[in-house]
Amino acid sequence: MINKKAAKDEQGHKSKIFQYEVKKIKKLLPKIFVIGLITQTTAFLFFLFIGKYEEHGKLFSSFIGLISLSTTLTICILSIVGAVFIRKLIVHLYIGNQRARMFLFPIKRSQLFLTKNVSFFLIFLLGSIFSLIVSFIFELLLYAIFNDLQSLSMIVFVHSILIKITCCLLLCSIITLSEIVAVRMQSETVTIITAVINIIGVSNIVVLGALNYTILTFILSVFIALIIGMTLITFTQRIEKTEIL
Repeated sequence: MINKKAAKDEQGHKSKIFQYEVKKIKKLLPKIFVIGLITQTTAFLFFLFIGKYEEHGKLFSSFIGLISLSTTLTICILSIVGAVFIRKLIVHLYIGNQRARMFLFPIKRSQLFLTKNVSFFLIFLLGSIFSLIVSFIFELLLYAIFNDLQSLSMIVFVHSILIKITCCLLLCSIITLSEIVAVRMQSETVTIITAVINIIGVSNIVVLGALNYTILTFILSVFIALIIGMTLITFTQRIEKTEIL
């Protein structure tokens, strides 16, 4: 009976903490949306003009090539933005003596860390997805103005959506890995550094892979996201065993 009551109380605490975290982080939603929308639309228009007035082959002339380039640039920007936000909202709380504050919550340390991450990525991914969806409408309109819209088949449409989903998965992977490395090394600065390094490694693969091997790149991004997600869950156990010296 006592165990059931304790479990119920803990579940109640988890729910309240999750609601609190979401309420705190959702203030960033408009910023994420605006940054993503402006970057994506501007990048698409820029590459569209390059492809219109200069001969650069398939990368700048095809709709999929334009989507691949502009979305990759957007993800690079959002990765830096996400690294900055997660450093401020989560990473710094698990570095040095700041960790003592986290140990005072009425739930397990690992569950608190996971709850903070779930709430953060829920809001961040929501803002990113909304920005990519809205920008996609603008991209279709812009492409229709400067090119022949009839050249866009259903296959091109599906591949474009897959490219955006691929980039969202890699976006979460980059930010998550940056967070894990930063907390592991006990350095806030490492969050940004790791994000930049990951961006350099991922961007070229996304541009070329998404353009020529869209489905394969999508499958690879799912695989990477699953590995990073499992790594985060495993890392929460390290948080559980952390001690303040």
